[in-house]
Amino acid sequence: MAGYAWTEPEIALVVYFASIGLQHEVIAELLRQRQFSRTVIAVQGKIKEICAKSGIGKKPRHWNKIQVNNFIETLAIPEIDRLLLPSCEDQEIVSRDIDLEMEYIERRQPATELAMPLLPYIGRNENEMVLGFPGSHLLVIL
Repeated sequence: MAGYAWTEPEIALVVYFASIGLQHEVIAELLRQRQFSRTVIAVQGKIKEICAKSGIGKKPRHWNKIQVNNFIETLAIPEIDRLLLPSCEDQEIVSRDIDLEMEYIERRQPATELAMPLLPYIGRNENEMVLGFPGSHLLVIL
């Protein structure tokens, strides 16, 4: 039996989380954290469909991050960065050696800067992340 249609925000989240190496079970849990309801089987099916139709690659672990970012941008989701912004709860769900905040920061860099070293993470509050070197001028990302 077919479920209900996937929304663009759900697709963006699945593509993003799959591209950073998260397992299907974890992706389904992260979707629930954001008030979406998809089973592990639904996530697996959507990833398989995206692999077949999108042109970003056959397996998520081989996806190029620039192509992934371009794919997500084609979905034209308002406030996509806010949607992808990881919470402390997200990091607890992942509970792996993947730092969701660093992945998020890397995604926000222009494609020409993806290979450049990142500024160290200093802190975060509810609406912003602060990057830079202690004692230096800081870059605040809203």
